[in-house]
Formats: sequence, structure tokens, C-alpha cells
Amino acid sequence: MSNESTQQQPQVPLLPLAAIVGLFFLFLFLVFIFYVRERPPTVASGSLLPEERHELLRELRETEKETMTTYGWVDRDEGMVRLPIERAMELTIQEINGGRSTD
Repeated sequence: MSNESTQQQPQVPLLPLAAIVGLFFLFLFLVFIFYVRERPPTVASGSLLPEERHELLRELRETEKETMTTYGWVDRDEGMVRLPIERAMELTIQEINGGRSTD
């Protein structure tokens, strides 16, 4: 018997197969990196008492209210100021009306 009777297995080229597997793992790595970077920081559940969470929320709302209702500097070097939201809306309406007063 000769070698002719044995069937030869087709050879799979290793370089393209390795490239495909490598690209797949690179894709998974990039997805993981971007997922971890974009995920917001978490607070361990149960680490704060309800009273503490309520106090933090109250402080946040006070800060937001002060920001929306008072004048202040956003960037003094650039001359950028913060306006109360009501005044900002009045100025926007005046700008839309071409400088005419709405009163």
C-alpha cells in the first residue's frame, strides 16, 4: 500500500486564522476599555443611611437653586457670567424680538 490510499487533510493557513482571532480579542478589549471608562462611579448600596442620602440630596438641590437664581462668575478671565434663569429668558426674548422690550 502506498501513500495514495490515505486521504490528506486540507491544511488551514494559520496566519489568517490567527489574525481573525487576534482582531476578535482586540475588539473585546476595546469594548471593555470604553465600557469601564464611560461607566459612572458607583456608591456601594447600603453604604449611606437614608437620612444621609436625604441630606446629600437636599444639599445638591440647594446648590442647584442657588446656581439658577443668582449672578456669579463662571470664568472671570473670559468675562463669562452666570445669570438667573428668569433674567436669561428675558434677555433671550428681547434678542429674538430684535431688541424691543416685551413690557
